Amino acid sequence: EKEEQRKQDEEQRKKDEEEQKQIEEQRLQLEAQAREFEEQTNKRIEAFDEAQRKEQERKRQVRKEAAQKEAEKYAFVDKAKELMDNLKNSREFVSPFESCKDVSKRRMQMKRLCRGRVNTISAEVEKVESVSKEIIEALKAEIVKDDELRNEMNGGEKGTDMIEVSEEMTRGSKYFLDLLASSVMVRIQAEGFNGPRGDGFPLAGFIANVSSEIPDIMPILEAHIYSVCP
Repeated sequence: EKEEQRKQDEEQRKKDEEEQKQIEEQRLQLEAQAREFEEQTNKRIEAFDEAQRKEQERKRQVRKEAAQKEAEKYAFVDKAKELMDNLKNSREFVSPFESCKDVSKRRMQMKRLCRGRVNTISAEVEKVESVSKEIIEALKAEIVKDDELRNEMNGGEKGTDMIEVSEEMTRGSKYFLDLLASSVMVRIQAEGFNGPRGDGFPLAGFIANVSSEIPDIMPILEAHIYSVCP
């Protein structure tokens, strides 16, 4: 009987162990399924968040591009305003040169070149080249003259004019550039300009020649153009 009872106990123990093993396997299986479900859920959430982020970024980029296009449409307005402000400041800067008696001969020579020689430009290449060369040389000479006067005013070597140098006397080259740009605009707006002779091309060639040597003429001329055609 004892042997029989021992066998029964052993079988029950084995049975209990087998049940416990099955329970543990089921628990581990359920935990694995739960982890897999959690991982899949997290991936779906991450994928959704990434899709949302990309969509927000796309919308932000669309808004940015739309704003840039809108700004570009009216960029010329801001540019024109800036150029006009610069032109106003530039003209205020050179205005004392216009009224300075000590530079009257320099002014007269500049006006002769700008208002006289510019109006003689024709379709002949030689004429365009000769007037361009004359204006460029005169502009460069004025730049040198301003530097010499500035040096003299700051205590450097005195010139031969025996005139006390003032600040407005050192603004000749700036005055010259503004006068030249103004004269070009007067020529462009003249009645009959760009008629059968095609005045625009020779004048454009002249400006190209001058600007290649004196690039400071371009922003001033551009500002004058905006002042006429805002």
